[in-house]
Amino acid sequence: MCRKNYWGFRDKRRIPSVNRFNPSINRALGTTLNARQKYAVLLSVVTAAGTSAPVARLVKAALKAGVTPVEVKEILYQCAPYTGLGRVDNVLPEANRAMQEAGVKLPLPDQTQVTDENRLAKGIEVQTAIFGDVITKMHAGTAENEKALMIRALSGFCFGDFYTRSGLSIADRELVTFSAIAGLGGCEPQLKAHTAACAKEGLTRQNLIDALEIAVPFLGFPRTLNALAVVKNIIKA
Repeated sequence: MCRKNYWGFRDKRRIPSVNRFNPSINRALGTTLNARQKYAVLLSVVTAAGTSAPVARLVKAALKAGVTPVEVKEILYQCAPYTGLGRVDNVLPEANRAMQEAGVKLPLPDQTQVTDENRLAKGIEVQTAIFGDVITKMHAGTAENEKALMIRALSGFCFGDFYTRSGLSIADRELVTFSAIAGLGGCEPQLKAHTAACAKEGLTRQNLIDALEIAVPFLGFPRTLNALAVVKNIIKA
């Protein structure tokens, strides 16, 4: 008989060690991360991987561990400007189904904090708060024909529409972003920037190493080791 385990893989006998990476079973995993952070990492890398199979189980486990429904949704939404909207749209139906089965009433309260009129200004504000004067210099040096992409889209959409939302702290949003980019693979320049942002927001080298440890079943070792090299290069021991 075909069986499913926590991760959503069929026939767990084919992958006998997979539940060793289940944080609700193996308490030794990611010991520097709290429950919200652990499930932020897992939901982010699954979203980046484009697979919806484990999502319902992860959402139910997150809720059981004390992660709020708003936090779960915001983790998924935060992935959108990095993984692309389609991958988030792919996992939302399973997340919504899991919430409804857990007794969560949908829709949840809207966490939007900006308007069409101020989203760009607020986005630049939070982007600069995270990355510093490099953003001001980048904007000043942006060619006219690139401003729609590098300022109005990047600062307005990515930061104005997402980082300004309530429901997650900036530190949590940076952990989601780090995890999603690691999950995509091949985006090391962006991973370096957001690893530094994680450190600036108070996350430690060990926090990010622990994040990679619990994410490895979905990342695979090539992407995990590439991300680890970035972390070790950006945040010195």
